Amino acid sequence: MKFFTLKLYNLLGESIDGEGGLPEFKAAFAQYQAHINKLSGLLEPDLVLFSEPFLIDDALLVSAELSRVLRTLDIVLRCGNLQVGYFDAEIHYGGVHMEPKDEEALTAIAGWTTTRLGEADAYAHEIDLTDDALIEHSMLFHPGIELSVSCQRLTWNRTDRPNRELPNLESRLVVS
Repeated sequence: MKFFTLKLYNLLGESIDGEGGLPEFKAAFAQYQAHINKLSGLLEPDLVLFSEPFLIDDALLVSAELSRVLRTLDIVLRCGNLQVGYFDAEIHYGGVHMEPKDEEALTAIAGWTTTRLGEADAYAHEIDLTDDALIEHSMLFHPGIELSVSCQRLTWNRTDRPNRELPNLESRLVVS
């Protein structure tokens, strides 16, 4: 995460009066919006829409399927709230490259969501392009778990859902 960093996340979390970190947060938001505006000619229009940093705010991991052989990752996040309604963000990554620390982060997020030992819901996410023209999608989950996926292709679909309830799955992560 380059804009909505773990440092900013911790600063907001340490706020007693609700004002701590607010100027820094507003600055990060403005910098990220300017960054996306610069990238808008290079990104597909649906990725520009997807890049809204709080589209996945409070989202829970429904499922993730990582294929190391095919180099694909499919993630479904249950997003939304009572005010805007609920939806699944179904994200497909092709030509995936993940660092071991990111596979560990995905495993931790899936484990927390399955066992309900904690709230591993999303805080924010960012879209970027690497120097070698890969798409980089970074997500920060509570309680400070960062996940980054670099890929050649990223597509997403939105499916409306009636509520925030997750399906009962034995495991939220399948790796092959």
